[in-house]
Amino acid sequence: MYNTIGAYLGESQNSTLYFGSINPTVTGNEVDNDSYIVTSNGLSSGTPVSFWKFDAETLTWVQVPSGGSTVTVVDNIDGTVTVNAGGANIQNAQRPILELPILARNLVDPSADYDDIWDASAGRMVRVLATRASLLTYKADGLNDTRAGDIGSTGSSIFAVHDHIHPILAIATPPATPVLVASGTGLSIVQQILSTAVLTEEESVTFNFRVLCLQTISNAWNILTVPNIAGFKTPITTVGGTYRSVGNPNAAAGWHNSPSMMIEASNYNMTNQIYLNCQNRTQGVTIEVFLSIKYILA
Repeated sequence: MYNTIGAYLGESQNSTLYFGSINPTVTGNEVDNDSYIVTSNGLSSGTPVSFWKFDAETLTWVQVPSGGSTVTVVDNIDGTVTVNAGGANIQNAQRPILELPILARNLVDPSADYDDIWDASAGRMVRVLATRASLLTYKADGLNDTRAGDIGSTGSSIFAVHDHIHPILAIATPPATPVLVASGTGLSIVQQILSTAVLTEEESVTFNFRVLCLQTISNAWNILTVPNIAGFKTPITTVGGTYRSVGNPNAAAGWHNSPSMMIEASNYNMTNQIYLNCQNRTQGVTIEVFLSIKYILA
């Protein structure tokens, strides 16, 4: 199987030097310290590729580094290194070099630093961009006056830590002031003004109104309708009270004459409609209605 030169002087007078074109395999004829040289043509005249010694204790051929041979190490971008000691002795291994032996996670550059991880699907070590916690200010709740949120970037190597805090910010740009609508025979709105500044919260806007109305003698209900606003839920309307400065719509029933601070308005069935005093008015009335209208983001 092997090309044999014969016995030579070494650690054992009976050891033999073999030549071949492939790595040696155990045949059962080897003795301790037999030598084997792989050459380019399998003969002693060929160029040496690798050198082997037989170990009788383990009954295996053991490769011995060739004197003067060149060992190359190639740093691969996938996080491995290729070590080539010549011939068929080529090995891939995880890259052991640490460019920065001490690197705090918050100092990682997610566009330049790398982590080495095991990719089970590929069965190998791979190099990916290093991860670190975000150093940016987190997006506030209610940002852009919407609750829809944004789609996250699944390819990002930056993550949010568990103890981050979302700042709570009031809606920066409230919607236009809603205009109430009068309906029913004899009702007109003289003036609708804000009693306070518009109140904004993280996800809601509240308008506090003083609505001055005139009512004529009539046998019909008078109604103030609160409009909806796009992007918000049905408004929550609270009647704060009324002030009647002129007239008595129901004097026959013993209602107080003007001026009166009796509550003469009702949010019917908790809807957008506010009904005023009574259906059968026997006198004309001047009345102010105080409303608090809250809009919550849909």
